[in-house]
Amino acid sequence: MRTAASRLRARSSTPLDPDAAWRLPWVSTWLDLATRNVASFTWKLQVNTTLSQRCGIEMWGYPKTLERIEVAEDDDAVRFSMFMDDQLVFRYSVEPKGGESPEPMTADVYSIFEGAPHVGQLRQAYRDMSVRLRGGSLELGGHAMADELRALGVGPRPLMSTWAGHRAFEMSAPEKL
Repeated sequence: MRTAASRLRARSSTPLDPDAAWRLPWVSTWLDLATRNVASFTWKLQVNTTLSQRCGIEMWGYPKTLERIEVAEDDDAVRFSMFMDDQLVFRYSVEPKGGESPEPMTADVYSIFEGAPHVGQLRQAYRDMSVRLRGGSLELGGHAMADELRALGVGPRPLMSTWAGHRAFEMSAPEKL
């Protein structure tokens, strides 16, 4: 007979369906966001300028690749599209409206720099920001990275969407762990 823990482990190893009756895997993410206990590990980061690619690689060790990123705006939405190998990876649409100005947030950011794990601090400040439950839409394309996102359970209606009308950030130098 399977225990509740073994059923949960079996469920957590399959792609998450945000419309499923069980939502336990999302609880820890919500709690971390609410308490500003957020860290990230960057294993892939796409940028659209050579300067940002070189700075990320040479200064912080981030694995940045140069890709085509397009932004289109009309009265109702802003659409961000990313292409790799001339194939659509994703197109994210969100309403460009917000009025929040939360306190600046600092998060640990992990990377591999000069062959060793490092941590840096990313301090971010936002103005004209909004956070909406189920407020954006996401279209996944035909590129292999879109398949990676599908395998993680990413679907057409993100659980949460954000808009940041203005953003400023600072990044500390990486420190070896």
